[in-house]
Amino acid sequence: AEYTLSTNNGEEKYYTTGQTFYMSNNANQYLRYWDHSSTSTNFYAYAPYYNHGGNTGVTFDNTTKKLNIPDGAIKAGIDDATQFEAMYAGKYVVQGEYDKDVALEFKRLVSKIRIAFWEDIAGYGVTMEDLQNGIVEISAAPAKEESSTHKRAEILKQAGVTITFTSPNYDAITTASSDIAFSGTTYYTNDSETDGDFISFKKPAGQTTSGSGYDQPANRIATTKESINEATDYSSTVYYGIPKDGNAGLTFHVSFKLHSTTGETILVQDATVFVPGTKCQWEANKQYTYIFRITKKTTGTTGTPTTITPGSPVVNTQALYPIVFDGCTVEEWGTETKSDHDIN
Repeated sequence: AEYTLSTNNGEEKYYTTGQTFYMSNNANQYLRYWDHSSTSTNFYAYAPYYNHGGNTGVTFDNTTKKLNIPDGAIKAGIDDATQFEAMYAGKYVVQGEYDKDVALEFKRLVSKIRIAFWEDIAGYGVTMEDLQNGIVEISAAPAKEESSTHKRAEILKQAGVTITFTSPNYDAITTASSDIAFSGTTYYTNDSETDGDFISFKKPAGQTTSGSGYDQPANRIATTKESINEATDYSSTVYYGIPKDGNAGLTFHVSFKLHSTTGETILVQDATVFVPGTKCQWEANKQYTYIFRITKKTTGTTGTPTTITPGSPVVNTQALYPIVFDGCTVEEWGTETKSDHDIN
């Protein structure tokens, strides 16, 4: 259809002229009709519609059965499935099935990435805090490990793709890398070796009611992996990533507060963890969830950091050091006082 109906207070309405992302590049579109002289018909589709100011650039070669979506059309992004959840479909219809509605089964071209948290520090409850107050809640910086150090890596932010439909009927929906070939020149920007663009996530909301102890504050996250709850321990952010190989990973940056059984609180800022490229081999139409356990070996700082750089690939040093009483001594006895007493 040239336009898609949406609802507003229960009433149907068309997209407005300002919503150009959803608008057709063509002034008019026309119905097509079944041709009963043919023995079969193939249909090919993609979504969402790519508006490129009058020329989508999307092409289909009927000889090679290749659907080409140009560089830059597919974008990585968060939350808005209507813009970032790229899909495609193929359908083979024989003559006997003509004059009926055509059911298209779409398969996603992108990957879906989510994150969740739980804590494992005895005697403390944990609440997630902003990495940078009011600016960044959680960040993930493209990173790779080289010679025991972490450096910036390239992850596509925009791409194009060529989809080859396979035999016998050239409608097979596949996710094989040989049939779905991504290409692109737009990566997350790298301002310097230790800084650059990053993926931004919202922090988990945590449980809304507090428990009976100081270590059970309101908005605390789960204390076991088994008790992780999607509503309280997952970030509400959904990241739609462009499929990639295993060369690049992510360095996550978070801040959180420890609440002790005796009422003290400790703010840990800029805790980091590196997820290697081998765990970031995203494939089309697959979902990946990264579950993070906060432990007493956490990195970061309990002091005031000089700077927090959300786009840094660097993994920080240890933050928590236990208070240990060692080398305890007892003061020597004072001068002895003697007195004599008779028992009569």
